[in-house]
Amino acid sequence: MCDAHGKCGSCSGNASIPGSGKVLNYNIRMNGFGILYSFAELPSLAYSAGIEENWRHPELIVFGLDYDLSTFLITETANLIRGGASFTDRNGHYRIGDINVRFLEIPAGSAKQYLRETAAYYGEKKFRALQIIGSDEHSLFPFDPQCSDEVKRIQPVLSEDSRSCQGNPPASQN
Repeated sequence: MCDAHGKCGSCSGNASIPGSGKVLNYNIRMNGFGILYSFAELPSLAYSAGIEENWRHPELIVFGLDYDLSTFLITETANLIRGGASFTDRNGHYRIGDINVRFLEIPAGSAKQYLRETAAYYGEKKFRALQIIGSDEHSLFPFDPQCSDEVKRIQPVLSEDSRSCQGNPPASQN
């Protein structure tokens, strides 16, 4: 299990700093994945690299959360994946810590656009990505019409399938 909780060199907030590629490669070698951040654009985002390569599971991306929360969600999810969990089912509701989340598949073009350093890491190899979507205080997600406007603003939904998620009640919690 990764005990760095994302507190590693590639978690600098700027993936383009000199040497960040070496740090990312080190973190993937040591932990099986690395986390990269972009706080320069709004909404902010954090994403993984190495999960597809090491555990044959899509990479992860989350929008609009602060450093600690985005690090927690990606690290905890990656550790569950390392232990054999899969989050590729389209209708699954989960709890990561105290947070209600959904995992939505994002199109390859969006994955390359938003997970830039991950795309650079994989080069010509294809990789998949899932967006971690958090709920608002009423357990509604950004694709739900009654979800809070603030949650919708900070968590743009990249999935082309988000409409199929609406109205599904929480099924199970991991």
